Amino acid sequence: MVPNVSRVRQFLHEYRALLILGGAALLAELAYAILNLSAMPMYVDKGLHEGSHIGLIFGTFLATEALSRPALGALGDRIGRKPLMVAAPALTAVTSYVTILIHGPNTVLILIGLRALDGLGSSALWMNAFAAIGDVVGEKNRSAAMSVLNVTYMGGMALGFLLGGGANDYFGTLTASFYLASMLFVLAFLALLIFFPSTGKPHHVDIPGHEARDFKLSHVFRSFKQVPDMVVMAVVTFLGMGLLTPIVKLYGFDHLGLTETQFGLAVAPIAAGMGIFAVPLGHLGDRFGKTTAVCWGLLASSIAMWVLALFRSLYLAAGAGVLIGLGFTIAFPAWNALVISSTDSERRGEVLGAVGFAQGLAAMAGTLVGPYIYHSDALSFPKLGVVNYNVPFWLSAILISVGTVICFTWVCNKMVVAGSG
Repeated sequence: MVPNVSRVRQFLHEYRALLILGGAALLAELAYAILNLSAMPMYVDKGLHEGSHIGLIFGTFLATEALSRPALGALGDRIGRKPLMVAAPALTAVTSYVTILIHGPNTVLILIGLRALDGLGSSALWMNAFAAIGDVVGEKNRSAAMSVLNVTYMGGMALGFLLGGGANDYFGTLTASFYLASMLFVLAFLALLIFFPSTGKPHHVDIPGHEARDFKLSHVFRSFKQVPDMVVMAVVTFLGMGLLTPIVKLYGFDHLGLTETQFGLAVAPIAAGMGIFAVPLGHLGDRFGKTTAVCWGLLASSIAMWVLALFRSLYLAAGAGVLIGLGFTIAFPAWNALVISSTDSERRGEVLGAVGFAQGLAAMAGTLVGPYIYHSDALSFPKLGVVNYNVPFWLSAILISVGTVICFTWVCNKMVVAGSG
């Protein structure tokens, strides 16, 4: 069947801004994945022989990103999304290149400073990219539009290890991946600068109880009072997810008998599948309601987490990974759409930033605690089948289950009262 040319043109015209944003976000997320997950660990450990500082360096990125989300989201409400989205990849293109020029006794301290700047850049890009969805796409298709950014995230995660490591192997150096990341950031910068429309400040819509005010730092955390249910749910859920981020590969290697290559080959298809099905599954939030999609996506993920906690099986772990991927793909875009729908247009970035702040700090706390629990017997109860290496999975299952209950009760009830979601 030959596509109708007029319909294709109409689609490209209607969603031009979204497609440009998605393309730029893919370039930027791929660059962030290469920089943080592939290039930095190898360079710091093998090149600088400072492997003990990898956690501190990466933790600085996560902390700065989380802490700056409310302010940069609110600043985007004030001055417009595009200036911040353009500045973000330009900043990290420079820091990526400068990283490999630094040598001397203060190298680690300088790298920490550079990663702090990267965290600011990542926060400025993603907070305003998600908020921009609310500016360029109507309410009816917003969950599906959020899925476009979800595709870019999963695409970057799926290809970051492959492209970063491939560049280093091809050129026989640990610095090639930094050049690649820097070039991708430059491309993202140019795409946003040249092609993304300058829509100015978000359109203000007068809604009772949402008075327009000038941006002040003291106003940033007022959003916590507006969406306390979402903040609490974000903290609980992302703490559970963060517990597993640094140890899931160790678990596969130590207890499922996977080599590093086998683990990578196992993760890539799941991430790729999440990217392929992100937009179709994102439509579920538009069709059945954003709150419904978040609830059932979380429920699927919590069931999968209990499977991982209760059973040590390669096949069950693979099935649980697929279920988590599907749950995440359904819930995450609907979650972001739900957050920006909870306020008026002039405060979307501020509210999204506040919730993102809670998410980021919770995920960072989980990332710091997870490895300690994994290697410690302090919380082990062998007679109950709870041992050090699966304690993080038990805690994660409990936390995500609590988040699911919060969604089905507190969040749902609030959305019913508000008449949205």
